[in-house]
Amino acid sequence: PSSSAAVSSAGSERLASVRPVGDDYAWSAPFAPESVTETILMLRPERGAAASTRALYVRLRISLQGTRRVLVLHRAHDASGILRLPYRLVNSSALLIAFRQTGSDHWERLSADEACVYCWELPAGKRLLELQVQDPAGEWQARSAAETAYQLDRAGKCAGLRLEPEARESARASTTSTT
Repeated sequence: PSSSAAVSSAGSERLASVRPVGDDYAWSAPFAPESVTETILMLRPERGAAASTRALYVRLRISLQGTRRVLVLHRAHDASGILRLPYRLVNSSALLIAFRQTGSDHWERLSADEACVYCWELPAGKRLLELQVQDPAGEWQARSAAETAYQLDRAGKCAGLRLEPEARESARASTTSTT
């Protein structure tokens, strides 16, 4: 609440984007401000920002107050300072993988037997992941095309990669595998 953010909207689709004022972050991916919802936005560092600048995750809450939409942004960390994203991506294979949400320009990497917290980069985009696998010789193989990207809410086709709902408090949600 002590900092401010700029809001931008353009086009007939009625989408909006946000970014912190005065920080070295690019605009968020567009989202629909018409929906009364809560989501997490990822803001990537601007080009030319310090190499140590990491992505910023903010929790966006859209509510109605009379006839007005109210957008409230908070960092996506809990009271302990731990980053809380909705999913945990787990690579239980012996290979390095690269992944991105269909429609994104940015690939993320996940080493063998590694896990990371994850949220959809494009809130208004398709909930599909494209994958690349690096073979032991260091060559990228088995790239999935956008039309055959993995839907992480179905089980079965990519046993070495899972998307799990992040644990809330002491309750642990069940694991969901990829297709």
